[in-house]
Formats: sequence, structure tokens, C-alpha cells
Amino acid sequence: MKKLIILAALSLAPVFAATTTCTTQTIYGPAISGTLDVPSGQTCRLVGGVVNGNVTVEGTLYSYSTMFNGNVTVTGGVIVISNGNGASSAITGNLSITGSAGNNQIGCPNISNIVGGNISFTGNSGNLYVCQATVGKGVTVNYNTRINNDYSGWYVADLNNMTIARNLSCSGNSPAPTSTSITPSTSSTITAQQKLDQCAGL
Repeated sequence: MKKLIILAALSLAPVFAATTTCTTQTIYGPAISGTLDVPSGQTCRLVGGVVNGNVTVEGTLYSYSTMFNGNVTVTGGVIVISNGNGASSAITGNLSITGSAGNNQIGCPNISNIVGGNISFTGNSGNLYVCQATVGKGVTVNYNTRINNDYSGWYVADLNNMTIARNLSCSGNSPAPTSTSITPSTSSTITAQQKLDQCAGL
């Protein structure tokens, strides 16, 4: 009887997916179950596949057509997203970047880049370049002061070809966010419910 009780208790115990730590390496699909972490000083490259959990980045993460079923949080690191293939390579949760000194990018996709939640770029000395993105919630770019240590440009945020379901809000940035796709003969390529503060003219 005691054995049966113990076995029953074990069968009811929750099962937690392990955390995968990606050091300087390249991972080619398929699925990573649980959370993924890229430690400081490491460079992780993901090619295809899917991460079924939240992602934390203190180092550098390159993503090539990888899907993220969760939130992606960059703290003091850098993220470069390339080769977006629509829903099959979406970030289903939020993308948050803070304390980054590097060149963060949501690059030009094969089909489209999709972020299902919010995008937040806050408190960085690096920059953010967006070639194209469809965002399911809002975008905030706040309190970034550009220090051009990597010589990639003096811009804080260069935002282009974005469809934002909620608001685009930008404040306290030096310099203000820009959009290289806007010229005297073209209009903004950003749509949002409202464009606020420093991003009102984008």
C-alpha cells in the first residue's frame, strides 16, 4: 500500500522542462523544450527550429527563421533576427531589450517578421534597426542614449515598415528615433493606433 501511495504521489508531481544554455555554438532545429539562455560573452546561433519556452539573452543571439513560443528578454546583450518566415518564425510573446550596447536588428525577412506581443527598447546605449515587423500589441522606445562604440551609426532606433496593432510610444531618447524609409517624396511606412511623443512624425 505504501508503495502505491508513493508511486501515485510521484505521478502527480509537476514536470519542469530543463533550461538549455547556448554557449558559442550553432543549433540547427528541431525543437528546444523549455527555456533558453545565452550567457554573457557567448554567441548563440539558431537556425530554424522552435524554442518552446522563454528566452533570456545576456550575450549575443542570432536567429535565422527560428520560432519562439514565449517571451524573448535581452538584458545587456544583443539580438539579431534574420530570414523571418511569417508565423513559422514568430515570437509569440514579447520582445524586450534593455541595457544593450550593441546593434540589435529585426532584419529584412523572407516573408515577414512577427512579434505577437509588445516590443520594448528601453535604457540602451546601443541601437535598434527594424527593416520590417508586424506587432500584435504596442511598441515603446524610451530613455535610450546612443553611444556609437560599434560605429554602426548614431541612431537610437531606425524603424521601418512596421504594422503595430496598438501604440508606438517614444520618449526620452537621444537622438530621437528615425525611419530611413521616409524621404521628402514618401510617407511613413509605420502604421499604429497612435504615434506618440518623439515618434509622432514617423
